[in-house]
Amino acid sequence: MRNSLNIAKVRGISIRLHISWLLVFIILTYTLATGFYPLRYEFDTFTNWLLGGCSALLLFVSVFLHELAHSVIAQKKGLEVRSITLFFFGGLANIESDPEKPLIEFKISIGGPLASFGLGLFFYLLYVVDFGVYLTPLFDYLSKINFMLAIFNMIPAFPLDGGRVFRSLLWAYYNDLKKATRIASNSGKVFGSILIALGILLFPAGIWFIFMGLFLMFLAETGNKQVEMKFALDNVNTKELVSKRQLVNPEWKIDEFINWCREEKVFAGFVEKNGEYFAVELNDIQPFYNIKTGELPTVNSIMKKTKTINPEKYEAFNLFKEMQNNSLSIMPVIENNQYIGVITTDSIYSLIKIITIQDKLTGKIQ
Repeated sequence: MRNSLNIAKVRGISIRLHISWLLVFIILTYTLATGFYPLRYEFDTFTNWLLGGCSALLLFVSVFLHELAHSVIAQKKGLEVRSITLFFFGGLANIESDPEKPLIEFKISIGGPLASFGLGLFFYLLYVVDFGVYLTPLFDYLSKINFMLAIFNMIPAFPLDGGRVFRSLLWAYYNDLKKATRIASNSGKVFGSILIALGILLFPAGIWFIFMGLFLMFLAETGNKQVEMKFALDNVNTKELVSKRQLVNPEWKIDEFINWCREEKVFAGFVEKNGEYFAVELNDIQPFYNIKTGELPTVNSIMKKTKTINPEKYEAFNLFKEMQNNSLSIMPVIENNQYIGVITTDSIYSLIKIITIQDKLTGKIQ
């Protein structure tokens, strides 16, 4: 996820903090310090703010442990987990590939809510023990919020955990992941609509419900489309995605490169030099092209090293995900140490659209 800072590594999993987390931390601290604690306890202002900050921080620790539970189960089932990102609406575990069986998805999905429920019970026991006038309110809040997280996440609205549990049950019943995803995704959209309606009724206090509803609807639609893309690319050989495109001459002047881009109707090219590959993009040359005096520099002076693809090492959908995860719209393809062309996300999208239309015409999609 973009705009994220790596802060730690646990079990080989990168822990990332999205910039939006800071905004929520500030808002949550303010809300707790000026609302939750003053309405329930007679503390001074400093104590309210201290409790608010500690509560917000420990809430995100709870969210991290929730996502870690998903990740540990996924690892034990043989799936690679790249990262856990804490962001605006909670957390996200970036699991490299999807479960191949409904039971595996069920176990991974249920792990997070069970962890939240366990944390809720843990903090409740600390609250009952009564560790003092300051810690008891903190444990009370953390107990309540973790129980709420467990309950909220178990709502059968994809892609919430409960929606994924719901999908795994539908998947096992219908033996059809596409159908199960479509139904679970629709449930996510319905619940998102309910949140938006509730937010409008409670406006302005309910503005968070509106944001959450819109976000949930977006995720539900995105999740459904991702599964459709996976099925569309299932029988596609990665080499089918390769487009022929000549390499760029590193000795070209910038204006020559721009003319080449105009002729080829592209925005980027690649250079091969001593067995390594470099990218040249139109967006990178603007500062040089504005120079009015002196000789324009060559492509060689502005190119930057880039990743390459060996089509034999990737399935089409996994390659597509790899490019999305790294925010790459185009990559050079190398086979047997030879450059054979490029793969672009635009060409993948186009192929998915063609296959989808073809499937509809042949009755494969209802």
